Amino acid sequence: MSASPEQAAIINHPVDRHANVVAVAGSGKSYTLVERIAFLVEAKRTNPSDICAVMFGSEASKEFQRRLITRLG
Repeated sequence: MSASPEQAAIINHPVDRHANVVAVAGSGKSYTLVERIAFLVEAKRTNPSDICAVMFGSEASKEFQRRLITRLG
């Protein structure tokens, strides 16, 4: 999957600025967040221990963790 222009803007958002992402279900928020975290970690712009991602349920959290582990290898 490749990022849409909107997703790419979030993935590459400046590190020193907050971003608020609001989108409907199925729009790719989890994909975008996984890619954003991977961007920050791989570019060594952020220490992984400084990142906190909050999900609304345990199943969503487990799925997100699986995606992130798969992405970062």
